[in-house]
Amino acid sequence: MTRISKLILIVSLLLAAWGMAGCGAKTPDSSSTVATAPPVVATASSSPTATPTSRPEPTASPTSILTPTPNALSAADIYRQVSPAVAFIQTPLMGYYRGASGFLIQGGYVVTCAHVVWPFASVRVHFPDGATFEDAPVVGWDYVRDIAVIGPLDTDIPPLSITDGESLPLGSEIYLVGYPQEIERHPSPTITHGILSRKRKWKLADTTYLQSDAAMEGGQSGGVMVDARGKAVGLTGFMWGWGTFVLASSLTDIMPQVQQIIAGEVVDGLGRKPLVRDIRGEKKITVKIENGWENKAFIMWPESGTLVKMVLDNPDDLDVTIIDSRQQPPEFVQDSSDWKSFVADGQPYIISIGNMGRMTDDDSGSTHSSTGSVTIQSSEPLMALDDPDDRHDPLSVGETPIVGARDYQTDIDIFPIHLQKNSPVHVSVESVLMYPEVIIVSAENPGVILARDASSGGAPFGTSAEITFDPPKEGLYWVIIDAAVAMRGKVQFGGYFLTVSPYRGGYPTPVAPTLTPTPIPTEAGQMNRFIRQDQPHISLLYLADWLPASSPWDCISADYFDPEQFSTECFNKDVMGMMGMDIIIDQAGVYKDYPSLAKMAEDVLVDFREEGEKRISRQKLMTSSGYPVILYHYRTPQGGHWWLAVTKVDDTPVILIFYNLKDNLSLKDNLSKKEVQAFESVVMTSLRSFEVLDDDTFLR
Repeated sequence: MTRISKLILIVSLLLAAWGMAGCGAKTPDSSSTVATAPPVVATASSSPTATPTSRPEPTASPTSILTPTPNALSAADIYRQVSPAVAFIQTPLMGYYRGASGFLIQGGYVVTCAHVVWPFASVRVHFPDGATFEDAPVVGWDYVRDIAVIGPLDTDIPPLSITDGESLPLGSEIYLVGYPQEIERHPSPTITHGILSRKRKWKLADTTYLQSDAAMEGGQSGGVMVDARGKAVGLTGFMWGWGTFVLASSLTDIMPQVQQIIAGEVVDGLGRKPLVRDIRGEKKITVKIENGWENKAFIMWPESGTLVKMVLDNPDDLDVTIIDSRQQPPEFVQDSSDWKSFVADGQPYIISIGNMGRMTDDDSGSTHSSTGSVTIQSSEPLMALDDPDDRHDPLSVGETPIVGARDYQTDIDIFPIHLQKNSPVHVSVESVLMYPEVIIVSAENPGVILARDASSGGAPFGTSAEITFDPPKEGLYWVIIDAAVAMRGKVQFGGYFLTVSPYRGGYPTPVAPTLTPTPIPTEAGQMNRFIRQDQPHISLLYLADWLPASSPWDCISADYFDPEQFSTECFNKDVMGMMGMDIIIDQAGVYKDYPSLAKMAEDVLVDFREEGEKRISRQKLMTSSGYPVILYHYRTPQGGHWWLAVTKVDDTPVILIFYNLKDNLSLKDNLSKKEVQAFESVVMTSLRSFEVLDDDTFLR
């Protein structure tokens, strides 16, 4: 196991494991919402299979006094009463673990989650009595609040009765009915039991979430939460802490949106439409990308079993990516620099061009051009995906949020805004379907990131992005909305609220970026100062030509994790990450309870050392600010060198890893003694500069 793999494993253990995956099935991109034509009633036929899921986290809530529930039923009675109306839902994607849940309400309509059916115009719906609707129409959805409606269905199954779950006292018994991790073609729903643990409010969406400890797994998105009388109170959609808690949207709050969707209204403000199989496009397209943030996308929907071939004329080396409805590359894709081919499996595919200027997510760590043109010749017609967020009028500074959507895995939304010098603004992005990232650049020089944040905000689940930005000068800026990557292959998509308001205090300290930081001359060369804003306020020097790593495989960045749990900042010199520094702040306390720093250092070393490495030295040091440090120096079997330093700030362990590894695949000679001494000088200079700053210090 490599050191990076170990680091990822340790982070996974430290993270108190919270997921955004209690949900259900599917979902890619494009447009979505409402059908205004008269409803077509679906009639039953035969049967289905199974699907995946999605995930967020917490906020705050009320209390009540627990009183006995009148006319409470047994779990068996509740199951007999509720389960006939709980449906198993599949999109056109086939295979195991690709099903989700829904439940029947008055009028023959089924309520589920938007991410379950997005972006399909029809889905398969199966009930426990065997009735199956092969092409049940998707009426529409709310892609921000994660609600969708299917139907109307021609069925005599009694719909569920709905009651006000928000009036239930905390501690009340509740039950979940749905289809977790279903693998059968004719399944029956499951039932789990728990208590109402908490009520959480998402103010912008005016939606309450009912939290419970009832067991939930992937595939249960769109299922129903019922009270002790078998009355429906919530739409299950999210789990937190790998299933430790489940969060259900209160039906009291979302049923008005459900009724509006049934009436043919666009309730999320996005106006996205379901995808249809009738792709009207061209087999040859030329795409021009004009900046490093621009992304253009096209869709194809070939028949199942079709061999799809695409030939690229890509002189500028732009990135061309194919993703399916699961936001993953097609299976068994034949891929080279100038052509791609794969066998279609009956679902739509998105071809994304652009999104350059940043490191790709492939194993090579290679980068591509940020501008240029590419011509694609395809055996299947390609139709452009229309993204209204890319043609948005300039934002105005105010308190009213606007809605947007990250429609597919590589989608990046760009919102222009004119800002004044000395007039800081507060930018926030809130979403339940993705972990948003907000980035601010100048329109004059979009390649330089002036400010960025991911997952440091609060509502609705503690994963919102939040920045207070003090423009260095008057001019046009871009507010860029992306999604933070928690781990490889887990990029999110979904609707969000974006608010740009005047700074009035109480938000993060305004950031007025220094566009060209002045390097600090040291005996080890030119260095910059790193200041970490989360407690503890760590400050130390790093080489001026090192940059924050932009790929989660090259390092694990604090942007991607809860900073109160476990945080890492990583810098490296080149795209392969062969020279750099990791900063690990163990605020979860995994290495906290040791009688001595030496004993703690030995155990830390066990987690990071690899087989065959030889220890060169072990030193006890003292920083200029008086912090004791234990420093190890190791040589790898391939001839590289790395250093691990361990210290404590009060009771918080801090681990610093400095690495000067050559590329093992191309290693010809060991590092020279002079190279090792030069890098060790960098290590010592950085450690001597280590200190903890006052609470009011912030990064400029």
